[in-house]
Amino acid sequence: MDTHIDESTLHQYNNGVKCLKSTIYDVAIDRYNNLINLHEPFEECVFVEVFNRSKINTFVDVGAAWGYYSFLCKSHNPKCKVFAFDPDQEMCENIRKNEEFNFRGDSNIEIFNEAISESNTTLKSVIERFGSIDLIKIDIQGEGTSALLSAEDKITEIKNVILGTHGVEHDYCKNILEMSGFSIKLSLRANEIPIQPDGIIWAERKE
Repeated sequence: MDTHIDESTLHQYNNGVKCLKSTIYDVAIDRYNNLINLHEPFEECVFVEVFNRSKINTFVDVGAAWGYYSFLCKSHNPKCKVFAFDPDQEMCENIRKNEEFNFRGDSNIEIFNEAISESNTTLKSVIERFGSIDLIKIDIQGEGTSALLSAEDKITEIKNVILGTHGVEHDYCKNILEMSGFSIKLSLRANEIPIQPDGIIWAERKE
């Protein structure tokens, strides 16, 4: 891909991540212009804190969209193995496009045009294939419960979970994580966070 592109077609976040404007949701662009120029400022603070507290060598990005968190992960640890999942083929193509501007196509992010849920690709199968997960980010518009349940007994091989929640799934997901032996480090609903549209749960595997 030719990376010599009109800079006006790119959006550069305050953390240095670059993405084609055409790959980003319009509502998100509007939010950046009116608030902090980060995708989800509060969630990003949590993301960075996890990296500061733990050694993250494996990251699974569920609902990767245009690749923002996959790129953010690589900026913190270039050697981290990143597996990005999104059921929208166009978004998977957008990840690859944006990868060029951040890493010249050499990030080794593995991209899967798949949905993670009980009825599609399961987290159990992902863990069986790639091994334990140091950090998983899940943001799939209300389907987080199904994604967590799809891990079955393999959920014990996940160390950290950051989950963007939507509506009633917040409590369901929190209960699943607690019952699966996680310590809930943070639990806030969307109306409790003024600078991003989703709720958030951060859960850490108890030692």
